[in-house]
Amino acid sequence: MEHLTLDEVIAAAPSVAPRRNAAAEGLLDTTEILRYLKERFDMYPVFAVQGATHKDTRRTSPPRNGRHLVVAAAHGGFGAAILNGHKKDRQVHVGLGWVNLATPSLFVLGPTLRLKRWKEIAPQLDELAERSARTVFAKAVRQPTERHEAAVAAIHMSRRGYLATTTERPQSMELLVDCPASRLGGVVEHILRRMQQGNLHANHANRRRIKPILRPDALFHAAMVAGDMEFRFLRNLGALDNHAGFGELRQRLVRP
Repeated sequence: MEHLTLDEVIAAAPSVAPRRNAAAEGLLDTTEILRYLKERFDMYPVFAVQGATHKDTRRTSPPRNGRHLVVAAAHGGFGAAILNGHKKDRQVHVGLGWVNLATPSLFVLGPTLRLKRWKEIAPQLDELAERSARTVFAKAVRQPTERHEAAVAAIHMSRRGYLATTTERPQSMELLVDCPASRLGGVVEHILRRMQQGNLHANHANRRRIKPILRPDALFHAAMVAGDMEFRFLRNLGALDNHAGFGELRQRLVRP
């Protein structure tokens, strides 16, 4: 597993850089969250991407004000994702889940929360860690999946895995093209890979092809929907021993 240094993270996502006036502006520093993840879970940054500034900010607003996404992981694949930005309501989302260490842009998320800026970070993340994401996704990696179940997963991700602002959705079977996987975790990773590759046929004829998902909020959203889908699939099979779940997905979704 290749770790990113802080300088490499900032090069990929400039708005990760610490801001001198963060406290005065009521901002949460991504580097503080990364420091906690390292100390608490032995997680290190493996992927980072910078988004553009949101449409409700000034056109001249610099990239450092845009949203960014940083994914951190421990050996074995247990990981976390941080979605932060210094504009657009200044909300910080953190989720725990599973990361493909060979291609860390492929990750799924279980429990997520919006960090409260007026509270200490550590107690909030400790509460998040108690929701047993590791158990769920370790089982998903091993769970055999039939072809019709993979088709249902593709339909779900085609409908729900894109942000609401995406007007066109891909044909669901486009997400399973050349899928070699026979386990739930592998099928979901393949679907996410296809979504990130893009150039997919739209559901309606004579429409433009679907672009890849590249933005921080789009990647985080897809990972949340995929993780929730894996949880529901395993729960319906009775494989989770009365796991309490990760909370209502609609209430946790990221605002585009």
